[in-house]
Amino acid sequence: DLHLCDRRQRQMCIRDSIGFASLLKVMGYYPEAIEVYSQVIRVNPEKEILYVGRAEAYLFAGQYAKADKDIEKAIELAPDDPVVYVLRALGKLARYERESAKADLKRAVELGYDSKEAERLLEEE
Repeated sequence: DLHLCDRRQRQMCIRDSIGFASLLKVMGYYPEAIEVYSQVIRVNPEKEILYVGRAEAYLFAGQYAKADKDIEKAIELAPDDPVVYVLRALGKLARYERESAKADLKRAVELGYDSKEAERLLEEE
């Protein structure tokens, strides 16, 4: 529990928890990853990367509404981060919202996202 870390150890606990949540997500333990991200967000709610990580876990778990909420929070915190627009596009593509996803991918490229996959999706008509 991050609340048990003393002030000096808090950043290390947060960093370790983020790494653990990422590992859980990669291994397919989405509910567990979501819980760890949620714990970190409770003590550090202004870090957009935490919402991105949890949103990814929600997307992989098929919980699109919850992913959307986290993606919107990430955009609020970091509106110039292209990764959040790519993530939102992926969620839209999963729901067959192709035109809206293309707009998000276009925005990501405008912000510097350098993915050939994003460009390929933008070029398809």
